[in-house]
Amino acid sequence: MIITITKDSLESFKHSWPCNGIPSDVDGIVVYFDHNGDLVDYEGYDSNDVPIDLVNHDGIDGLALSTLFDQAKNHHSTITHPQLVDTIRTY
Repeated sequence: MIITITKDSLESFKHSWPCNGIPSDVDGIVVYFDHNGDLVDYEGYDSNDVPIDLVNHDGIDGLALSTLFDQAKNHHSTITHPQLVDTIRTY
């Protein structure tokens, strides 16, 4: 399962968790979960869709990311359409 965390959701989360350590140039995060719901990978991106490595970024609060990813997994929106290759999930 792939979930895109949008800029709006990310900014809202940052306000609720001020010491998150997520860099200010991150405008969204793509999170990958396996079929059991376990985290597989994640990557940030900026306003130009340039990838930002969050896995090896110092200063990010791991508990904050874990909480954000759990919120995305539990409260994402789903878009399905016959012409789509896969379901689109956003938070």
